[in-house]
Amino acid sequence: MAGPATRPSNANKHPGQVVLDANRVRRSRDEVAAEKSRKQVEKTSKTVAMKKAHVQIAAKEDAMAVEQRAQLAGPGPLVRPKPR
Repeated sequence: MAGPATRPSNANKHPGQVVLDANRVRRSRDEVAAEKSRKQVEKTSKTVAMKKAHVQIAAKEDAMAVEQRAQLAGPGPLVRPKPR
């Protein structure tokens, strides 16, 4: 009994290559540590930038509140001089 015949179009194809391509490449400890520290630096810088933006916004809001209070107070009431 003869084995199954391979089609000529499949003779040079690699069906197992899909599985090999899907496997992840392992990284060394140094690579993992470097990426982790890089991500930590990015996270810290982003946090610092957000805090700085919050402080600037709070300062502008405070200035706006002071200006609004001054506008609401307006000029004092007009006093008519008493005739003599």
